[in-house]
Amino acid sequence: MLEYITQLLKDFTQWWFDFLFWWPKMVFSYLMEGLAESFVVIADSVCVQACVAAFNGINSGISGIPPMVIYFADFFQIGYGFSLVVCAYIARFLIRRIPFIG
Repeated sequence: MLEYITQLLKDFTQWWFDFLFWWPKMVFSYLMEGLAESFVVIADSVCVQACVAAFNGINSGISGIPPMVIYFADFFQIGYGFSLVVCAYIARFLIRRIPFIG
């Protein structure tokens, strides 16, 4: 009977330690998944729209540039490409702040 109780206590303590080590891993896993999902949503909706809106405002503010330069910049979509580069740098900055990844 004493062996049964000691085995039961050993099993319970082993289960408790397994739970204590499993719990932080699962919380960290759920946090990283949620962060990744929110980053994708934020990057798709906010970053690109904000960057494009900011650079459209800059494009309307520069009236001293010759029309030929503006034509070719618009033709090659320099404003859109520049906004994508800025968003990529922002994404790189945010990814580097994630522990164990950056």
